[in-house]
Amino acid sequence: MTPRERRAETAYRKGLQAGNSGHPAVAAKWLHAGLAELGWHDEANGSGEELPEEHRPRAALLLISLAFMESERGRVGYGLRLMDQAEHYAAPADRGRVVAQRGLLLSRTGRWQESLAQLEAAETLLGKDRAQLATLLLNRGVLRLDTA
Repeated sequence: MTPRERRAETAYRKGLQAGNSGHPAVAAKWLHAGLAELGWHDEANGSGEELPEEHRPRAALLLISLAFMESERGRVGYGLRLMDQAEHYAAPADRGRVVAQRGLLLSRTGRWQESLAQLEAAETLLGKDRAQLATLLLNRGVLRLDTA
């Protein structure tokens, strides 16, 4: 791992810690810092052309987390745009995480049918990752309770 990748990983962990502690604005700052270490600078890299290929899978994971933190801050539209970028960069093994997270963000905008479709599609993509699958099933259950 290069020094830049280590700094990005540290920022990612600090961002997750801040987000899990109820501080989405602090989390977003850390996640933006981690993405900058990888060569991503907000929407300037929307096409993915400038972000080095070797950093794209890690950037996707940071973008997934950043999208959630931004939605926690009331910026769901921005979070959905970040999810589009995450999907572009994600490794095949991480596609389920992208789809599941997009489903969660769509539910926050009242787009229930789109959300449910994403959450159902994510189930097969997540494979045997029990933690991710448990989160998905809880989110889908809450959506069904809210819309029943």
